[in-house]
Formats: sequence, C-alpha cells, structure tokens
Amino acid sequence: MKLRLIFILLFIPLCINAQSDSPLRLELECDKDQTKYQISNVHENGIVITYFNSMSNLDTATWMILCYDTNLVRQNGYKIKIPGRTSYVNSYYTGDYIYILFQKLQSKKELPKWYVAALDFNTKMVDVFEVFIEMEAVTYMKAVNDYLFFVANEDKYKDFCYYRISEKKQEKLEMIDEKLSSIEFFEIDSAQHTLFLGVAFAEKKSSRVNIFRLMAVNYLTTQVYTFDFPNYSDYVYMSARLAPTGSGNAIIIGTYNNLQEKRIGNLHSGVFTLPFTNGNLGDPNFYSYSAIKTKDTESLNRVQNNNLNIQLLVGNLYSNGQQYVLVTEQFYPEYSQSTTQHVGYYSTSYPTVVFTGYRFTNGYITSFDSDGKLLWDNYFPFNNILTQSLYTHINVYVDKFNYGYLYYPFANTITSTLIKNYDVIEPIYTQDIETSFKTDAVEYGHGTEIERWHNNYFYISGYQYIRDLKSKNKRFVFFVNKIVYQID
Repeated sequence: MKLRLIFILLFIPLCINAQSDSPLRLELECDKDQTKYQISNVHENGIVITYFNSMSNLDTATWMILCYDTNLVRQNGYKIKIPGRTSYVNSYYTGDYIYILFQKLQSKKELPKWYVAALDFNTKMVDVFEVFIEMEAVTYMKAVNDYLFFVANEDKYKDFCYYRISEKKQEKLEMIDEKLSSIEFFEIDSAQHTLFLGVAFAEKKSSRVNIFRLMAVNYLTTQVYTFDFPNYSDYVYMSARLAPTGSGNAIIIGTYNNLQEKRIGNLHSGVFTLPFTNGNLGDPNFYSYSAIKTKDTESLNRVQNNNLNIQLLVGNLYSNGQQYVLVTEQFYPEYSQSTTQHVGYYSTSYPTVVFTGYRFTNGYITSFDSDGKLLWDNYFPFNNILTQSLYTHINVYVDKFNYGYLYYPFANTITSTLIKNYDVIEPIYTQDIETSFKTDAVEYGHGTEIERWHNNYFYISGYQYIRDLKSKNKRFVFFVNKIVYQID
C-alpha cells in the first residue's frame, strides 16, 4: 500500500519557459515580502481571494474579491468599497454564502467599526453592510442562517456576542463576573440551533488554577445552560476543544496538568476527554503522556512510572464522524551564546545569551470515539523546525477507511506520514512544493498552509521568492497548488 500526495498536472503545449507537465497552480505576483492576499476555502465552490486594492479617497477603501473554481480558473471578480481605512479580519463559509469581516479602527476612545461583505454563491451578488457590535476586537467570526457570531480571544481582551442580520441587533451573553482567562472553543450545532462555548476563568484573582465551563446556548431563544467541568483535586484542566457528535451531543477533548508536580505554567501531563450527552456532562477520562507510544522506547521506559509534564501547543480537533483526533505539539525556547567584546582602555569580552526561536520537537496525536474512549495514539517527530512565533503545524485527515494522514507544511516542503491505528503504513516523507516551471528555483518561502478542500483534494498556498535559472529573473508570488490524496 502506497500513499501518494500528487500535485495535479496541467498539460499545456510546449512553448518558451513552459513545461508540458506543469502543476495545476495559481500565481499572483506582488512586491517582495508583501503579504497582501487572504485565501478562503469555499470547498466545492473553489477558493476566494481577498485583498486591499486602493484608497478611492480619504474616506473610502477599495477591496477586491476574486473567485476561482476547483481547477484554479478565475470565475468572478468583485470590487467593493468600504468606508475608511480597513483591515481584513477573517472569513466564514456556510455553503451558500461566504462572509468576510473587516475592521475599521477609530480613535483610542472609540470602539472599532465592523463591516461584512456577504457573497451569495447562488445569485453571484455581494452585499456589504455594517454590523453594529460593541467589541474592542474580534479574533474570528462564524455564521449560520441569519446569525453572525463574533469571538474575541486576545491576550488582554475576551468577549463574545452574536448578531442577527435582519434585525441589525446584537445579543450579549452574561458569562461570568470574573475576568475570562481564555475562550477555549466555539462550535455550532446548526441542526439543534445550539452554540457550544467553552471558557476558562480564575476562581480567585490570585489563583493559578482555572475553572473550565461549558455554555450551551440556544441562539433562537437565547436560553443558556452552563456546566462546570468536574473538579478533581489532583488534576487541573489546561485546554479544551469540542466537536458536536449529533443530536445535541458533543465530545470535549483537551489537556490537563497533574498537580502532584507542584507546578503548572504551560506544562501538560496528558489528554482528557469529557462527553456531553443528553444535556449533561459525563465523567472525564485522563490519559497520561507517559503512556503515549514513542519511537524512543528507552525514554518511554524511564518515564513510564513517573508523571511527564511537557510544554505544548494545542491544536484543533479533526474528525471523520467516527474518530475525534487531537494534536498537541511539544516545543521549547532555544537560545544561543555569543561573545560580546568591548574595546576601550581595557579590552574585555563577556558571553551574551540570545533568543534563537522556538524549537518544535514532537507532535502527539490521540484519537477517541464519541464517548471519549481512546482508539489509538501516535507520535510525529518534527524535522528541524525553528520559528520566531508560536503556532501549530500538524494537520490530520482521517479518510473513510480510517487511515490517518498526518502532514505539515514548512517553508517550501510538505512532510507527511500515513498511519492506521498504532501502525505506520508509510514512513515520514518530505517533498518539495512544485513550481510553475522546471527552471524555477525557490530561494525562500513562508506562510505556507495546506487546507483540506473537497473530496480527496487539498490545496497548498503561501508565498515564494523564485529565481528562474535560465533567464535569471526573479519574482515574489502568492501561490496556490492543487494536490490530491491517493492510496494505491
């Protein structure tokens, strides 16, 4: 059995600077190191690319919305005008619409203004309107039917509200009196008209331990049900993610810390699961990282009888309706030492410690059923990843046969492996991202991302600085490649 991640080929006649087997690829040129394009996945409708075009005058900004089909052929383009200097926040696709959120900053004493461009894929029309919400910031927006939902999960500001488009009305939730530490998840069960919102807050201002709470909200009636996670003296919840499992039920999966270590910080001891069934939270299951399958059996044996606390980034939940997979990624800050020399009346030198970046070492992948029972776990080591900021890398696609495709893009490469339960079907493999011409040499790339697109197709996007080995010309481009997941 062989996994193939294939770049779809576009066959064209031979001509100057072209190849007959060039990948199905979109390139948009831009100024060097400029990151102006925002890509949105609209699945069977293709992709949408949004970018700032110009200032029509001092009071009006012009943005472009470009629509491409699943063969990366441009279908429609829209020029929209929004008052003032605006910035892109995020977008959300519902199947019939894509909603694109923009922010206009005001003076320091005023709240920002918010605008939404709604593109209807049935009528091919765009409607731009202001949403009247009182929020200092928005991290992301979601939508269903006549409702828009706004979440702020910034360092110093946490908030949530929803907005009914037809009534131009904002609804706020009375969450808690204490200051929120984080908004852990926000998911929508549209069939049950239910929002699942997970929040964490400190019981006391001086407390380092957070209380985790699930809020189930009927967005039609605004009725709110709250459930605090069960309290266990030796365990502290560190993160939580949720996936609806149908009929108003859900599974919560996250990480915990074992208080026996006397430290918390960003240290995680393992993974917990917590089912939400028939309107009630069940009992949690705790799975220690010391029992995770690793490729270093000697290290595993050393920690088998001890609690293992590690520094982690927690990713999203991935599901095919049968399995619910959580990815966490281990990292540590890396420093280098250099010698600084001062030359004066006396010549002296002294060592200086310099922050190099965040070194990512391992990814831990744990899969559960809808009741929170462990199905399998596995381990995915990183290949020399050092970044200046913290963000998760690994993505998971579980196909209909329950094969787990684990992958991450970095710079100009894709690294992947194929597993099924505890078995590695295909070993870790790194391949280059294909470019438009055989004479292309990528000098560097950044902002590279892979998205599951539709059926067994994916797209990969990002920025590349490319040099043509033949003509010596250089170009900086935003690119999108179509690729297919295929098992022979």
